Amino acid sequence: MTIKLYFILSSLLLLVSCASNSALAEASIKGSESLQKTTNQASIPSKNTDQKLKEAKELQDLDKTDEALVLSQEASLEYRLALAQNERKTLQEKHDSLKKEIAQTEEKLKKMNEKLQSLKGKK
Repeated sequence: MTIKLYFILSSLLLLVSCASNSALAEASIKGSESLQKTTNQASIPSKNTDQKLKEAKELQDLDKTDEALVLSQEASLEYRLALAQNERKTLQEKHDSLKKEIAQTEEKLKKMNEKLQSLKGKK
């Protein structure tokens, strides 16, 4: 009797864990699809990552949830990395532009101070 009960409980636990992995893989794929859309809207190339996500979907359809989960999480990380690198590039360009603007403003200030000093000297 206890062996039957143990077997039934083990089977239920296995079923629940498979179901939860399937749900987790599905959620991960949906999250990756959202990141894919954001990446595409930002015109960031992601062909290899798109392929990885496609493979994850195919594996999910074949009930290979563990492999699908791994691939979709990898795709998600790669999309996040691409977005972060793009944001860094944009911020670096803005930073460089602001540095140039500050240098020009400082140069103008220096010239104005020199002109002011020459005007003070004429009085």
